Amino acid sequence: MSIAAWKDGFVGELEAERIEVNQILHREVFLELSATISGRVFDGISKAPIEGVRVWVDTFSHHAHAVTDGSGTYVLQRFPATGVGLTVRYRAQSHGTESVVLAAYSDGTWRKYFTSDEGDEEAKKRPSPAIVDVELTRALKIFGGVQNTQGVPLAGADVLVRGYYKMGEGFALPDESKCRSDELGSFVLEALRSDIGHQVRVSHPGYGTFAAILPPEPSGRQDCGVIQLAPEVPLSGTVVDAEGVPVEGLEVWLTAVDLPADLRAEQGSATAGRDPDVWDSLVRRARTSGEGIFLFRQLAIGRYEIKVAESGRSLEERLVELAEEGLPGGVDFQLSPTEAVLTGRVMRGDQPTAGAQVVLTCGVWRRFVTADATGRFRITSMTRDTSYELSSVVIDRDSGEPRWSEVYDVDSNSGYVEIRWN
Repeated sequence: MSIAAWKDGFVGELEAERIEVNQILHREVFLELSATISGRVFDGISKAPIEGVRVWVDTFSHHAHAVTDGSGTYVLQRFPATGVGLTVRYRAQSHGTESVVLAAYSDGTWRKYFTSDEGDEEAKKRPSPAIVDVELTRALKIFGGVQNTQGVPLAGADVLVRGYYKMGEGFALPDESKCRSDELGSFVLEALRSDIGHQVRVSHPGYGTFAAILPPEPSGRQDCGVIQLAPEVPLSGTVVDAEGVPVEGLEVWLTAVDLPADLRAEQGSATAGRDPDVWDSLVRRARTSGEGIFLFRQLAIGRYEIKVAESGRSLEERLVELAEEGLPGGVDFQLSPTEAVLTGRVMRGDQPTAGAQVVLTCGVWRRFVTADATGRFRITSMTRDTSYELSSVVIDRDSGEPRWSEVYDVDSNSGYVEIRWN
């Protein structure tokens, strides 16, 4: 639960554990100076005030909210005056979401981020009162149906719609909604912004995933029609090193090549900016198992680029084409012998430590492997002429706590290392 306190312009909040009936709880709450943000909310087209708009700021440690009255006016109290930029959101059922980033200061001044103000940080501060008026775009309603290639409605299909509205150079927030199709295969998503484009993604167990870009729709209604999902085409394969030994823990990236032009453009921006939401929807990722196996499901027919990589560095890549029958033989990769291999054993006294986690570190990069039943481990794809740190962690049988070994300095030429415990 959450406990909040405020008094005479100060606000504070803490998280508390479960409280039983009649239990007395004593905790200290440190109060911070707070400010009041007020303003009016208007329709972006008619400029008429909007009643019933929910206004809120919600962070890990601060929660404040308000609702506009008949004149579109809101008063957001207990806004922390810490000088930290916080996002204030505005949402109404009839309009799309809007956001502004504000900061209040202990001297009573405030500022709004992502404006055209010139000058340094101090010059951007404004005197109180903090009055912020906002215009909302009309809401967008997206609807349609989902069926298989035989025309049978698919109930329970996951429908995700996501777009991004810009707040400043290099900064945007998601505008999204999701639902599941009903027993007739129909879906409806509401309260989205009508002034931006969205990506729609539809998936269902046993079927290939559908993705498309929807342009902005000022009318407020976007009919997706009937979306047909074809049976999924799974894709699997193995990755082995130059000696034919399976490689565990490598990243495998799968990218659809036959994307529409608008999706390819979005994919390019996602790749460049590593936006996690867009990235996950357009580029599939998997890791190889202990047997070097990777698997992708819910794929549609088409061409795909597969990359085997380690910490973002591409090792091998290949272009494949999936038909209805898939690729019965799978896609197998054998890494080139230009990468170094480190082997070793984790020992406690004269006994091997089975199941120990072995960690190879180089800066912020880490690679984890698990020692087998004889305590042996094998780490492949090490970069030559590079120094690493090697350590191991096990769970102490008596205390149940993790115990780390000493750290060993190794490089790509070390070959074999024994990690020993006292």
